[in-house]
Amino acid sequence: MSLISYLTRIHFADGVVEDALAEELARLGVSRPLILTDDAAAEAVEQLADSLPCGMAAAWHPLGAGPLDVAIIEGACRVLAETGADGLIGLGGPTALDAARVVGFGDGIARAFDSLPAAAIRPARHLAPRFPVLAVPTTPAGGLGLTPGVWIAGRDGQGRTLTGNRLLPACLLIDPTLGEGVPPGLRAGPGMDALALCIEAYLATGWNPPADGMALDGIRRAAAHLPAAVKPGCGHESRRELLAAGLEAGLAAQKGLGALHALVRALEIATRGTPCRGSLHAALLPPFLDFNAPAAAPRYPAIAAAMGLPADADLAAAMAGFAASLGLPKRLDALGLDRPTLARVARAAEAEAASRTNPRLASAEDFRRILEAAA
Repeated sequence: MSLISYLTRIHFADGVVEDALAEELARLGVSRPLILTDDAAAEAVEQLADSLPCGMAAAWHPLGAGPLDVAIIEGACRVLAETGADGLIGLGGPTALDAARVVGFGDGIARAFDSLPAAAIRPARHLAPRFPVLAVPTTPAGGLGLTPGVWIAGRDGQGRTLTGNRLLPACLLIDPTLGEGVPPGLRAGPGMDALALCIEAYLATGWNPPADGMALDGIRRAAAHLPAAVKPGCGHESRRELLAAGLEAGLAAQKGLGALHALVRALEIATRGTPCRGSLHAALLPPFLDFNAPAAAPRYPAIAAAMGLPADADLAAAMAGFAASLGLPKRLDALGLDRPTLARVARAAEAEAASRTNPRLASAEDFRRILEAAA
């Protein structure tokens, strides 16, 4: 990718939801928002509700957990129409933020996805957003709603991807105080997700020097602060720094991602979102680093340095040890996937858009071998 474009308005500060939410809603002309939440919204729901302008009639729609699919989008579009909402707020993790970005195109978006073949990519420039979208992340996962593509599972269980700058939220409110009630044990997965996205963006084949700089800084922040974030008594600084790493992951992803992202997406369908995406990244990142080494090894010393490792460190082994120290799984054996399922997941990953910017071409057979190495 050669286009470098950063178009989103971003607030990042303690208490910024209370300070800036009303201002941004007024700026966007939103008087009746539909607020989409997922299981990562938790205690932030009350905090966001208290920050809405006095007397504002907001509608709420919980999405639950799991990967984004057409049924979730259809349900949210129905609520949007029934409530007469004129804007959307995504509150929580990747499911809520990505759903808000897609539902912002209106009720025709689900039908548009149904008409696409499996693994198709639909440029968002052919669609006109109908509703403004605000993103309020509570975890560092998923690039905080700033990745250049949204992946949606169709009724056939195959993914479709919507891409382009029209998917970006009109505004992002990043408030580290929203995550204060999250148990430390639930921080490891989202933090690992941010770290993996930064590594993939840095290794992606696109030319985007600003993205490379942000990716390396995101790696540094995640590596430095994740160990403290998963311990009891996690301090505010660690939460803030992990959100900063997540922000940098989303911004750096404008350069492209890679085959790891493609495989994790395919696995999310096969496992219905269990375990969390960060756990999948933890088990798969080491074998992917080994796989990509023939094409990307010259970039590994910079990643090692950002993680505080010697330049000649065995990056795959170090990453496996780092993930284990966070309590994340080293392997995928707990998923219990049989060989036919592994083969199906491998074929789906090969077709995913993210694999196109991987530093080394990955075939379905390559994906199958990587899955078996992590099983």
